[in-house]
Amino acid sequence: MASRCLVTTGFEDECREIHDACNQPRRLSVLLAHRSPSERQKIKATYRTVFGEDLAGEVQKILMVNQEDELCKLLYLWVLDPSERDAIMARDAVENGGATDYRVLVEIFTRRKQNQLFFTNQAYLARFKKNLEQDMVTEPSHPYQRVALACCLPFYLSFQLCSLPFSQLSSTPPLLSGDNSSSYW
Repeated sequence: MASRCLVTTGFEDECREIHDACNQPRRLSVLLAHRSPSERQKIKATYRTVFGEDLAGEVQKILMVNQEDELCKLLYLWVLDPSERDAIMARDAVENGGATDYRVLVEIFTRRKQNQLFFTNQAYLARFKKNLEQDMVTEPSHPYQRVALACCLPFYLSFQLCSLPFSQLSSTPPLLSGDNSSSYW
């Protein structure tokens, strides 16, 4: 009973409507489209409390049935956390490898703060069991790939260097000095 009082956010009725509309993507989009990202996150939390299910998981089930429906894809991205959404967009960009896709990577790495990139990298690792930076390096070369790598390099090095013991740090990291046998990458 106490947890019910703590989660009372005024979204219970909306969650019931969303639950009833789960098999109707157009109605679901009408219910979610006018919501801000913070309201959608509150709706997700309330939905989990009321129904014991993850709203993103329910929308993903709809997406699996309607894989070609762009509206279902947008709905799924809407209900994800920003870091999870960035991880999925980055994975699609790395797999497709086109100019537009690498622009997505450049936007992710230039418009996010360090802590947001950290959470995106963690979401990528959890979802795909790979490091985003390594996937960017191992995929086929493209002109935008260099820009995306240049954007992610400071982020990657800052977290990798912070995790090393002080005794292992040198004045110039091997990656920057041209040594290709680096353990940093």
